[in-house]
Amino acid sequence: GKYYIAFAISSMVLMASISMIRILLPVLSGMTNGRKRMGWKVLKISLTIATPLLFILLAYPSIPLSILGKEYVAASETLRILLVATIPLAITHTVTNLAFSYGMYTKVLEIGLYQNIPRLILYLALAKTMGGLGVAASYLIGSVAGLASSLKIANHIGFKIKWKELGKIVAIPLTISILAYITPLTLWPVISLTIIIFSSISYIKLNIISKEELRELLTSIRPKFTAAKIDPIIDRLLNRLYKRE
Repeated sequence: GKYYIAFAISSMVLMASISMIRILLPVLSGMTNGRKRMGWKVLKISLTIATPLLFILLAYPSIPLSILGKEYVAASETLRILLVATIPLAITHTVTNLAFSYGMYTKVLEIGLYQNIPRLILYLALAKTMGGLGVAASYLIGSVAGLASSLKIANHIGFKIKWKELGKIVAIPLTISILAYITPLTLWPVISLTIIIFSSISYIKLNIISKEELRELLTSIRPKFTAAKIDPIIDRLLNRLYKRE
C-alpha cells in the first residue's frame, strides 16, 4: 500500500512534466517542418514547470505522505527514488512523440521495450527482497534504460537535446533545495515557496525560457478559431512576465 501512495504522488509530478508533451503529439503530427525545434521548446518549458516541484518533494517527501497518515512516512525513500525518474521520463516522452509524428512506429515500440522489460525483470527479482524500495528501483532503472534508447533514436532523427540548458533548469532548484537539508522541517512552506519563486525568476532572467519561445508555444497549441480572443491575452500575460527585460 505504501508503494502505491508514493507512486501516486510521484505521478502527479510526472503529469506536470508531460501534460504539455502529450498535447504536443497532435501538434507535431500536423506540422510539416520545425517538429524537433518545437519538441525541444515544449520539453524545456515542461521541465521548468515540473522541476521546482520535483526538488521540493525530494527535499520534503514526508510532508505529502504524512498528510495521508503517519504510517505512510516510511515510504519517503521510495517516493524519492520514483521522483528521480521524472526527468528521464519527460525526455523519453518527447522523443517518443517525435518518433510517432515521423511515423517511426517500430522506434516507439523499441523505446517501450527498453523501458518495460528491465522493469518487469527487476520487479520480479527485487520486489520480494526489498519491497517497495525494490519496485521503485526497478521503475527507475527501466526509466533510465528507456532514456538510453530514446537518446539513440533522438540522434537518429536529429533531435538535439541542449544539455547545458537542461543542466541550468535542474541546477537552479537543486541549489536552493539544499536549504531544506540545513533548516528545520517546520520551515518547509518557506523553503518550498522560495524554490518556486527563485526558480521562476531565474528561468526568465537567464533567458532559459524566452518571451518569443513561450509565445510561440502558447499560440501553437491554442485552437485557431480562438486566435482573435486568446492572442491578446497571451501578449498581455507575457508582457507582464517579461516587463523587466
